[in-house]
Amino acid sequence: MFGIEIKDIGIANFDYFATDFLSDGSFSMGGEKFTLGEFTRDIANLSKDYITQLIILSGELNKTRRDFYLLPENDEELWKKAQSQIHDILDFVQDIKPFCYFDVNHSKESVDRVFANEKEKLHYMHALIAVYCYLGIDVANYCTAAISFTETFMQTESRSKMDLATYAAGFFGNKEILKAIKDSNPSLEMDGVTLRPRVTQVPVIGFDDEKEVPFLTRRQYYGRLMDFFITEIFEAMMQGHYLWKCKVCGKYFLMTTAHRQLYCGQFNPEYGTTCDHVANNRRLGRDKGLPKQKRKDGPLWVIRNQRYNSIRKNKSLGKYDAEVTDMAKKILDERFEQAEIDPDYAENCYVADIQLKKIYAEALKRLSR
Repeated sequence: MFGIEIKDIGIANFDYFATDFLSDGSFSMGGEKFTLGEFTRDIANLSKDYITQLIILSGELNKTRRDFYLLPENDEELWKKAQSQIHDILDFVQDIKPFCYFDVNHSKESVDRVFANEKEKLHYMHALIAVYCYLGIDVANYCTAAISFTETFMQTESRSKMDLATYAAGFFGNKEILKAIKDSNPSLEMDGVTLRPRVTQVPVIGFDDEKEVPFLTRRQYYGRLMDFFITEIFEAMMQGHYLWKCKVCGKYFLMTTAHRQLYCGQFNPEYGTTCDHVANNRRLGRDKGLPKQKRKDGPLWVIRNQRYNSIRKNKSLGKYDAEVTDMAKKILDERFEQAEIDPDYAENCYVADIQLKKIYAEALKRLSR
């Protein structure tokens, strides 16, 4: 009988990788933390040209795989060709989200190790090659499914967690929709989108950010990207996370808290500001015919409000006095205002900086307590 897994970081290779699901609606892979739905957003924003090229590279490898069945298995030229083609695929994806989150260098080392080991070669080779043959197909098929779901869900009136679940059940339970997605598969000889992912799940002991407090969670291992993609999108929807399309830049962004957000908060080089600021600018918004987004529907405000209510509650419970509470509110407002005018701060620092622990620590420091 195997014991509980205690490795604090799971494998992050393309051919075999692990994700740890955390209680706050996020997951970690390779020691890095992600919001559920983040990978789906990145896949949806890949260009058609990029996906087409990835399919071509995977297709070339698949032709080599077919040659293995026609020629002797000890044909060294074919082995070298397949090895080189896998490296070409990894070189192509290594700097692009979400592929850059995998341990690409270790994946290359693993491929080379298998190809160099005569004893392991025949045992692992075909399974390893198949993973990279599927990479382009899985990305293309999943991108089609994710965008189709998002574009149709955007036509609904409500975006509540219950509505999301209801719509997902109807969409992914519709045989005609699933057939249309299947028919869009660019390779008939490979499996398309499957809603029954094959995963290996094990219990694991994790630790908090300070590596001091242990907690139990679950770790899932995958041997194919599609299995992870489907797992992520449904795990995300269970948390109320989903994609929405920004009407300014046309890119998909991830919704996690604000139910009526219309525009992303990403910097738009065309206008020199973020897309939500473009929409709320009287002249620009009017010229583009964009409805104004209410301040309370922006994600920055939603998170700020959650922290504000927690600070009020802590005062009513007697945890902090009025002076500390007022200072904490002031610091919270300062950081919110900075996030509104600084897109880089909003994306990379804002959420971390308004953690209650940090807010109170700064308040006590300013009050010299």
